Amino acid sequence: MRAPLYDVNAGRKAVSITLNSDLVAKAAALGINISRTAEAAVVQAFEAAEKAKIREEIPEAVRIIDELVAVRLVRCRRSGR
Repeated sequence: MRAPLYDVNAGRKAVSITLNSDLVAKAAALGINISRTAEAAVVQAFEAAEKAKIREEIPEAVRIIDELVAVRLVRCRRSGR
């Protein structure tokens, strides 16, 4: 199981956002909890941004590992292993 990217047990914080008034009215009429829906959307955006960041870091990590393996192979060949 992977570690969460944020504290899922943190308290809630009131914030102010601006939304299309017709959308808010229609969502309310359908019983949609705008706060929870917005929070879920922010979680998705946050996770996508974190994944993108990791994808950017992977090539550099692979390059470093390849260099370390190459150095180790040269040492092993020199020592006859």
